[in-house]
Amino acid sequence: MRCRRCGFENPHGMRFCGGCGAPLREGVTPAGSADAEGAAQRRHMTVLFCDLVASTPLAERLDPEDFREVLAAYQRACALAIERLDGYPARYIGDAVVAYFGYPRAHEDDAQRAVHAALGILEELGELNASLKQRQVSLDVRIGVHSGVVVAGEMGTGAMPPQHEIVGEMPHIAARIESIAPHGSVVISGQTHDFIEGYFETEPLGEKSLKGVSRPIAVHRVLRPTGAVGRLEVATGRPLTPVVGRDDELARLARAWERARQGEGGVLDRLQAGEVRLEGLDDAARGVGLEADEGARLLADLLSIDQGGQPATHLSPRDARIATLRILQSLLVANRAHHPLMLVVEDLQWADPTTMELLDRIVANVDGVAALCVMTFRKELDPPWKDHGPVLEIELGPLSSQEVQTMVAAASETAHNPDVVAWVDSASDGVPLFVEEMLKMLKLGGGARTPLASTGAPGVPPTLEGLLTERLDRLPDLGDVIDVASVVGREFERELLEVLDPLHGAELEPALALLVHQGILRPVAGARSRFEFTHALLQEAAYERLLRRRRRALHGRVADTLTQRFPTVADRAPEIVAHHFSCAEEPAKATEYWRAAGTRALERAAFREAAEHFRRGLEELDDSPSGPHQARECADLLTYRAAALQAAYGYASAGVDEAYAAARSTYERAGNDDRLVVVIRGQWMFHLLRGQYGTALESADDMVTLGQRGEHPFALAEGHLYRGLVHMYLGEFELARRHLEEAFTHYRRPERPDQIYDAQGDTGVGALAYNAVVLWNVGYPEESLRRSDLSLELAEQVGGQVTRAQAWGMRTILHLNRAEPAELSRWVELSRAHSVEHNIGYWRILSALFSGWLRGRAGELRAGSKEIEESLDAYTRSGCTLGLPHFCVLLADLRLAAGDPRGALEVLEVGRRHIEDTGERFSESELFRFMGRALLEGPEPDGDAATTAYQKAVEASRSQGAKLLWLRAATELTVYQRKIGARSTELAELSSLCEWFGDSDVLDVTRARALLAAQEPVR
Repeated sequence: MRCRRCGFENPHGMRFCGGCGAPLREGVTPAGSADAEGAAQRRHMTVLFCDLVASTPLAERLDPEDFREVLAAYQRACALAIERLDGYPARYIGDAVVAYFGYPRAHEDDAQRAVHAALGILEELGELNASLKQRQVSLDVRIGVHSGVVVAGEMGTGAMPPQHEIVGEMPHIAARIESIAPHGSVVISGQTHDFIEGYFETEPLGEKSLKGVSRPIAVHRVLRPTGAVGRLEVATGRPLTPVVGRDDELARLARAWERARQGEGGVLDRLQAGEVRLEGLDDAARGVGLEADEGARLLADLLSIDQGGQPATHLSPRDARIATLRILQSLLVANRAHHPLMLVVEDLQWADPTTMELLDRIVANVDGVAALCVMTFRKELDPPWKDHGPVLEIELGPLSSQEVQTMVAAASETAHNPDVVAWVDSASDGVPLFVEEMLKMLKLGGGARTPLASTGAPGVPPTLEGLLTERLDRLPDLGDVIDVASVVGREFERELLEVLDPLHGAELEPALALLVHQGILRPVAGARSRFEFTHALLQEAAYERLLRRRRRALHGRVADTLTQRFPTVADRAPEIVAHHFSCAEEPAKATEYWRAAGTRALERAAFREAAEHFRRGLEELDDSPSGPHQARECADLLTYRAAALQAAYGYASAGVDEAYAAARSTYERAGNDDRLVVVIRGQWMFHLLRGQYGTALESADDMVTLGQRGEHPFALAEGHLYRGLVHMYLGEFELARRHLEEAFTHYRRPERPDQIYDAQGDTGVGALAYNAVVLWNVGYPEESLRRSDLSLELAEQVGGQVTRAQAWGMRTILHLNRAEPAELSRWVELSRAHSVEHNIGYWRILSALFSGWLRGRAGELRAGSKEIEESLDAYTRSGCTLGLPHFCVLLADLRLAAGDPRGALEVLEVGRRHIEDTGERFSESELFRFMGRALLEGPEPDGDAATTAYQKAVEASRSQGAKLLWLRAATELTVYQRKIGARSTELAELSSLCEWFGDSDVLDVTRARALLAAQEPVR
């Protein structure tokens, strides 16, 4: 086959030209022409212009043959993405690729295809760069897309074979748009944007003046596809009250569903609960390292199915909880056998923390999955994911009077009396549910039974509670059953209701059948022995009508019944029993079960849930009669709650200090050193993370004193760990090293570590992990890595989710210091996934912060900077300031890369003030080094100020004995002095430092040696 670009004759079957690498196309003929030769047409089409960034330096660096291979691979990657969308790779101009969409073959969505192809090129380059990594080559492109009218046809004269060409200004504009595009991005014109709006998320960049174009052109940056395809399909297989006045809301919901389906056709089948639970269970269980039968037993335990005394799993409680959540997540949204899938969760305001955690996982992973999760909740709930990318919030306002009347008319086979319609309108207050329930009541009881029959005026309060209470009152013979059921909860077991005997010996089955027939209750799908109120508000209305005395008595009966007749429920879910004892106003019993619930939640690493349970226990304890052990019980609950808050929300969370202080005074009066260890540990963490180093050091000294008494040898190790970390952040690295090594020398893991110890992290792992960073700073890179390896090994041996997060997080920081991007990326993702999975607040924020820096360094400067800024906001909102200068340096680095030296200096100034205010000097040298860089950037560089900043960086690291930081700062200062022709002041120190490091291959040492080798003699 003859190549239309270079004329080379290729063997049959080749896809790419052996002469120039261009794609070989067969049978491509312009629409409307049987003979492409000489056929020219006016075409509305879209042109994609893609150009390599920094190809000239790459060509200079590579051998011509190697560069040709790289260029051919790049062209093949582009052609693959273009041809996948049936575009035409028309021209290869050096390292630029020009593609046509709409000629020679046209489609109704060519603009969309062009933008999809542009994003596809970026994806293909990502894979290509991975294969080119061994050559130390990384390709980056800019892409411009423009739509318009051209004259298209085959052109060529003489020996030049004819080619598909277009004539007009449109391709030139596409090329000019490409020239202003940021690296690694797709920029489109306003004309193209008009065709793709709604199918892609875009960012307006304003109007730009393009070289050679007489008018400004509006341009937009493409971010990602929205997933929207075709027109909406809305169908239902159930008879429903007609929906009125919700056209806009339904349209938005339908669009979200269509996006979730990602263009997959067909009819969505209604899956029964049993089918969803079993299909894909094998894969879901294997995904968490379990066999299918173990996964089934976990779900059976969750659903309270009797397993004949067989344990659900060999896993620990916390690992079983995580495994259950992951299995549920896999079954609900990750199992593609069920896609497209719509998951509906009603009345989220009543969800427990674990349910919220499951939904949090689903929301975090639903983007790009063929699933839509629809959740309903009241306004008082503030869901944590409301600002998440794939979340769409739709507020449902009241209907107008006309819409209510339309709904009434549409739902009824016969016309209602106008007075009845007016009553429905007035009493419903425009809430569709009110209207629906009133219409049900009218249908069951007849219009004559409305209050209008006797009074002639609306008699129902305009509240749903009043409406539903009236409906419930129409079943007086079943009032006791409804009362007891409402106290048990929205959902209940038939067996429990039968034991509570609301009918006093009469048969319960007919009563339940009648309540189901009347629409009060319904069987729970997939669990025939369970019932639920048809709406949560029905249960709430039934509950609210109970007298307080009767309510308390019923709660007491339920609590006693659960503890005496259903002990497995009380053991598995003590929070349920605690709730009933609280409502029964039996605070002593409630306190016992709230503490058990909190302890159980800590075992499962459900830290937020644990904190709430302990809070409820403290409330009940306040209402309990005074007793000899009440002060100790209060101190224990305060300690457990503070530890749970620290693990869930951050070590410096609000309320933690007060709780520990109150507990400490109690333990000190009682002479209880065992509990004092726990409290001092928590207080030290709080003050350290708040940057209160003097107070933190006092806590460290208190712990050492406890350890020296001889009764708590492990406390001595903890005290030295605390001292070591304080000295580390104060920049006193030699002292830090000494104490951290002392900590590991005295380290003995407690024989029976409690839940609080696990929630705060293992001492030995912490001593090794932090000492690794200290050893790096003071110039022992190999020993540093060995200590880090030991910390990882020990973390796996002792277990504990917080301990692992600590070891992995500090390994992340070590690779950041060592400038090892691949390893850094791996540990960031590992740390982030782990801390998110187990809700470990501190490391969750820090791993997100490092992830943002990596993202920015990969080219997504705006997105990476935003992620760091959001992480820093979350970090400081949690009360933490520890390490703030270091995080400011990371953000400043991205701002410098984005060409914003002023913004970099602003954030570095925040870090500098923190150093002055707190005395934290851990990152002082790095901060001044980056300040020197920033002062040299921009339109008005300040060389004198930059020199001063570099000198401060050198002096800070020198005074701290931080040899690697010293080497790094001195190297950068010397490079700058050499650049401006000034006398190099640090050559002697650089030489001495390089000799000290010997033959180390650490990047900083290698750079310093290279600089010394190229440096002229000192003048």
